[in-house]
Amino acid sequence: MTGGGLTAGRLVALLNLGAWTIAVCFYMSPGFVLHVWNPKGWLFMSACAVFGLLSCWFWYRFVLFSRRFGRRGQIAASIAALVFVMLVAAVASGVLNQNLFKMTVSISNTVRALPLYYAVANNWLLFGWVYLVFGGGVAAILSAFAAQEHERNLALAREAAQAAQLAALRLQINPHFLFNALNAVSELITEDRKAEAELIVARLSDLFRAALTETPGKLAPLHEELDVVGFYLDIEKTRFGERLTFDIDLPADLRDALVPPFLVQPLVENASKHAVAPSKGPVTVELRARRQGDALVLSVADHGAVVVGTQPGFGIGLSNIAARLEALYGAEGRLEAGPEVHGFVARISLPLQFANDRRGEAAE
Repeated sequence: MTGGGLTAGRLVALLNLGAWTIAVCFYMSPGFVLHVWNPKGWLFMSACAVFGLLSCWFWYRFVLFSRRFGRRGQIAASIAALVFVMLVAAVASGVLNQNLFKMTVSISNTVRALPLYYAVANNWLLFGWVYLVFGGGVAAILSAFAAQEHERNLALAREAAQAAQLAALRLQINPHFLFNALNAVSELITEDRKAEAELIVARLSDLFRAALTETPGKLAPLHEELDVVGFYLDIEKTRFGERLTFDIDLPADLRDALVPPFLVQPLVENASKHAVAPSKGPVTVELRARRQGDALVLSVADHGAVVVGTQPGFGIGLSNIAARLEALYGAEGRLEAGPEVHGFVARISLPLQFANDRRGEAAE
């Protein structure tokens, strides 16, 4: 993101240069006022300023790197790294101070060399404020740019959600799917199995209603998302009979977790199309919801399929999910899919949030 032609990195570089320029002027101002030239003082301050500029910039790069630790991990790691850099700067400048100025102190009428810890403590106070100002400025800059990026991602997520909603509707009403569903209804009516035929019609109606009434960009409780998945699986169960069994595991404390609508249904559609339909034997489709720290992990796995050929990969449906996750959650939203020993599994990881979370409200 850019703001007024400036990137976050450029603003941080200007902040870094400005803070250390002020520190040099502050330290050398008595010499300017008294017209006293102190070469050692200039050498000392120049060395400290160069070290400060480099260490502050490397600390900023570390802050960016630590994003992979999550928000809490990034904050903890950044604070610890800043304190460490301040300590190293104080020790290094203290050693340089002693070697340049040979400062002494009188203790009990005995003149001794100034203890190193005196010089370290003095330089900690002398330069510590520069690091703190720089650290606070970096936090403010990154927060401002993150807010802009979040707004942009929300706009992209709304667009992607609307496209996904339409894509999900197309998947539900495409001719092949409708043909299979209506053909199943016809066969059931012929066999005088009217209750099952009515079930397919009712579930088709439920699917259409869910797709048409969902508000793009609004997150939905997980239990409602899995209700939609249940509608789809009921239809497929009627079609495939004993060849399909499914198991949905939703812990009670995750029922109200918020997820983008129609996020899980394409994964189940993928399992039905590539595992159940071509298989001659029974296939179990398992859907699991789990909490992993601050993340919600949703997995869809099929077991027992005996299919000759390649396993499904990142097709249109899975690519759409990956794009939605990236737009809404950035690096915190991930989709992983691939074969396992007895089938295929797809896992979605996204930040765990509920209706009272600030991010959940913003997404609405």
